[in-house]
Amino acid sequence: MKRYPLFGILFVPLFVVITAAPGCAKKPKATEEDDTPAATTSKTSPGATTTAKGGAKQPIKAGDGIITGRVIFSGDVPQPKLVAAMKEHTDRDVCLAPTASESEKIEQTWIIDKSTKGVANVVVYLKAPTDKYFDPSDADKKRTDTVDMDQPHCNFIPHVAAIFPSYYDGKKQQPSGQKFVVKNSATVPHSSKLDGDPNKNPSINKTIPPSDQVAVDLRYQGKEPIRVSCSFHSWMNALIFTFDHPYFAVTKEDGTFEIRNVPTGTEFEVVAWHEAKPNLFNQKKTFSSGENKLDISAAP
Repeated sequence: MKRYPLFGILFVPLFVVITAAPGCAKKPKATEEDDTPAATTSKTSPGATTTAKGGAKQPIKAGDGIITGRVIFSGDVPQPKLVAAMKEHTDRDVCLAPTASESEKIEQTWIIDKSTKGVANVVVYLKAPTDKYFDPSDADKKRTDTVDMDQPHCNFIPHVAAIFPSYYDGKKQQPSGQKFVVKNSATVPHSSKLDGDPNKNPSINKTIPPSDQVAVDLRYQGKEPIRVSCSFHSWMNALIFTFDHPYFAVTKEDGTFEIRNVPTGTEFEVVAWHEAKPNLFNQKKTFSSGENKLDISAAP
């Protein structure tokens, strides 16, 4: 049966208020931030990264700070839009099954909790100054956990995922040990196509039978996410962010997030990203030991 792509994304302008308690193909870069302006770094010898002033970049050690918060939608919550194509698809009984959550049946750009107005799928992360790089804890350099993306019905869960596949050691990227797996918990086949930076994450397209899974070897590729789609169900899409440090989080369905082991006493850029507005928030903050509360308000 021939399938035709159908895409629908709602874009709504946002503003953000954030507070924190004190406290052609290009050669891949070796630095920890692929989006660092070229003028801020220079090479003096293979594997040795320096700042524009000639000094070596300095490591930022892991700390005991914890960032907790919630992204809350301000104003009237937009009405969720059902994916109309599900009703016409031959797999409609699976897509619209009673076991499927309501968030799996709607367009994925806005997933907002009805009771808390929490916004899901917002990526919150720290960005090191241009003359420094994150040096994670020994435990984070020897990860054994796996990040999963599932397809229990006819949408990817989660819609936005993030992984820490490697860390920068001052010279090059080293594997962290964290893995990524795409699952298919549905009773029908899914096709998972991943499109990333061709120099680091070449495109793959895997058909995953029911109750099966595929391990994907992902690499850090900077600020641009890897895009995921399913050729069997054209409305299905997702995003995967890669980081070379563990100081990031993706908000849950109630809008909450937590980032642990945050370095303290150093000023960072705090970045918040949402699919409807990638430049959701960017502000410099310094965090202290213990809990640091960070609240994000998003409104149309």
